[in-house]
Amino acid sequence: MFMLTLQQISLLFIKSYIVDNVGLYSVGIFQSVLSISNNYLALFFSVIATYSLPKLSTLDNNKDKIIEINHILKLVILIYTPLIVLLYIFRVYFILILYSEDFLPNNQLLFYQLSGDYFRALSWIFGLWLLPNLKIKQWLIFDLFNSVCITIVSVILFRIYNSIEVFSLAYLITHFIQVIIQFFYIRFSLGFNFLFNNLNVLSISLTYLIVIFIISRMDVVLGYLIVLPSTLLWLVFVVRKTELESIKLLFVSYIRRN
Repeated sequence: MFMLTLQQISLLFIKSYIVDNVGLYSVGIFQSVLSISNNYLALFFSVIATYSLPKLSTLDNNKDKIIEINHILKLVILIYTPLIVLLYIFRVYFILILYSEDFLPNNQLLFYQLSGDYFRALSWIFGLWLLPNLKIKQWLIFDLFNSVCITIVSVILFRIYNSIEVFSLAYLITHFIQVIIQFFYIRFSLGFNFLFNNLNVLSISLTYLIVIFIISRMDVVLGYLIVLPSTLLWLVFVVRKTELESIKLLFVSYIRRN
């Protein structure tokens, strides 16, 4: 409840700021971007939490927790990377299906919003162990930081660039900072280190995502043409047969629990 209240206060402030400085139409564009982001993230986090929280709550020593977190991290990278790439590549179609031509300007905001979602997912994985370990105070502190940071960064960037895109850029910057902070916290608290070749997989996946995003932002049609071969190349480098089985088990577990 406390976390939701913080998020809503921050969001209300940002929306009010947009109304006062840009106008009601821009609030609608901003809200449509948030809705796209929040709807698929809610489902994604629900699937991961259903699978991972029960496992983490049964582990007593840090070594086992580190192994499990690395396992979850690998699954998240393998599922989420192509998902977010496809969402961005075909963003125009998603906007037209979910909204209308009037909302096509949010196409520009999705570049930053979906990039921020990627780092948000990573920070969530690095912070996932806090709840089963009853570190509620730390969880709340991270959430408070997120709400305050995105509000402050949004105002600063808008005063510099005077564009609605900066609010999604602030979202990206905030979650990038948070994933770094939470990585160092889990490293300090649990002695976390990357296993299962995760650091290489993450590096390759980030490179793949950034390149695709930049190319598609510059030329939407070119993005359509390169998404399939680039995704197949990414799969060759990062995915193993055993990991495909783990992904299957993840969704089977979620379906059975719901």
